[in-house]
Amino acid sequence: EMGGMRWAAVAIVCLLSLVGGDQGPENPPPKISPELATLGQQAEWAYEQWLHTRDRGVLGQALDAQKKIVAALPNDPDARLMMGTLLYYSGSDEAAEKEARAAHNLEPDSPQANKLLGRILVQMSRERDGLPFLRRAVSLSPRDHEGWYKLGTVLFELGEKLEAAGCFAAAGRMSRQTLHLLSAAHSYHKAGNDSRAFALYGAAVRRDPKSVDAWNDYSFALSQRQLYREAEWAARKSLAIRRTGDALFAVANHMMGQKRYKSACHMYEVAHKEAPLSMDIAHNLGYCRHLTNDTKGAVDAALATCELAVHAKGTTGEGKDQTPMYLAGLASALRRRGLLSLAVAVLGSLTQPEEGEKIPKV
Repeated sequence: EMGGMRWAAVAIVCLLSLVGGDQGPENPPPKISPELATLGQQAEWAYEQWLHTRDRGVLGQALDAQKKIVAALPNDPDARLMMGTLLYYSGSDEAAEKEARAAHNLEPDSPQANKLLGRILVQMSRERDGLPFLRRAVSLSPRDHEGWYKLGTVLFELGEKLEAAGCFAAAGRMSRQTLHLLSAAHSYHKAGNDSRAFALYGAAVRRDPKSVDAWNDYSFALSQRQLYREAEWAARKSLAIRRTGDALFAVANHMMGQKRYKSACHMYEVAHKEAPLSMDIAHNLGYCRHLTNDTKGAVDAALATCELAVHAKGTTGEGKDQTPMYLAGLASALRRRGLLSLAVAVLGSLTQPEEGEKIPKV
């Protein structure tokens, strides 16, 4: 957590100092009570358990022990840093900020204290306030790839896409993690630097050729630049790894972009069988059938789409109500089929008053 850093409780650190370093008469070892040493062991054990289990009960145990350590050692930056970390993960942002600032004031050049304070402020939606601390953290610890990634995330959210891309790329060079490479590629793509973006997408799929996310992101970026043939190639790579309705849908969409309508219709039909509840697939199937002059098939697909929407049993990637669009699509399909009265009736359903709404006099 926090970039892979696992801070042992300060009492344990102090105990280790008893058996190391200069213990001459001018540097006597610190006096650590057995009670404080036990608290340090409890806090460390509970924190390690929480990292593996995410059990909030053991996180509470770590907090209870660490509070007592901070009370005994209020001017120890490591103790305050650990307290701030535990509070951050417990969701107590204001208390976490207070402890992180205390740790930072005690040790301003600590990369951990700077990064923790920056992350807490970002968590509190104070990105501009947190940004200087995140910048300072990576300047103090330039090999911390997680620090670079977090800095890039904040910069991207603030609209600084090109600088964010540089941070993600720095993280990717150090970690070689696919996520970092993809984030850099996406940021360069959004910033309009396609050559750099596609080079990084390529690096990501070479790094992890079995990553569905990498191939999907690569395919989507290619399609946004209307490179539909290349996008289909990338989508088929994803499909070969994991056959899903969405993967088949993506391949069909890229075929549509190439105006290969008959092939796209076939692929939409396969996708519809794979994911019969997908309204997006059914809707596109209807439109594709229209483009191939299959008016009856277009009406059938549009009806199937509307049935899914009206009965609210279908799924859509948009995450919002698309019923009006689907009904409009059905009306268009009916009109092309020559069923004008039915088309008018469907369009009329789009303008029906809400329940309880007064109908204006004409």
